[in-house]
Parts: sequence; C-alpha cells; structure tokens
Amino acid sequence: MTEVTIYYNKNSIRGFTICGHSNYDDVGYDILCAAISMLATTTINSIINIARLSENDIIKCKVDDSVPFMGIIISDTLSNRKKHDAQLLFKNLIYGLKQLASEPSYEQFISISYRRWNDD
Repeated sequence: MTEVTIYYNKNSIRGFTICGHSNYDDVGYDILCAAISMLATTTINSIINIARLSENDIIKCKVDDSVPFMGIIISDTLSNRKKHDAQLLFKNLIYGLKQLASEPSYEQFISISYRRWNDD
C-alpha cells in the first residue's frame, strides 16, 4: 500500500511524504503507482520551478527510489506570493490523490492521512 501523509500547521499545508508501493500490479505495470509518482514528482518540481522556492525555503526534500519514498516540507516563513503558489500546488496534489483513492478499484491500495507539522 502507498501511504501518503499530508503535513500542515495553522491554516497552511507544509508538505507531504509518500512511501511504499501500491502493489496494485507488478512493478513496471502498476498504473496506480505511476499515477501517484507522477503527481508527487510534478508537485515537487513545480514547487521549486513555478513557485520558485529556493533551498532556504525548503526544510526537507527527499526522493529515494529504493524504498520508495518521496517528500517535501517547506518553510513557514515564505513570502506571501511563494506561500500562495505552494499552497495551490499542494492542494492540486491532494485533489489528484483523493480522486485516485476514491476509485473503488484503487481505494485499498492508497491511504491518505493528515498530520500536524511541528518545526521543533
């Protein structure tokens, strides 16, 4: 199962992690895993290239295909413009993941949870 965790604090999304194979089908044929990976990869790349977050704006960013694992956590001290753009991109990711998880044939292969992010 692919486990998605969305991290938030106050009224903003701080990031996400995605871990594990969905096991919907064999590796190389798993269209659900491919869809989840594409949504997550596009979100990370868009946060960096469209929202223009710098290394100083990103607390953690990791992609590890051997696990598999990917995720990003952004700073809470972004400019209003960067924060706005990042929030739209995160919301787009969540919308896409919820659409996948709501499909009866996929729902047992993906879980989405929400967790409060603490900067401490």
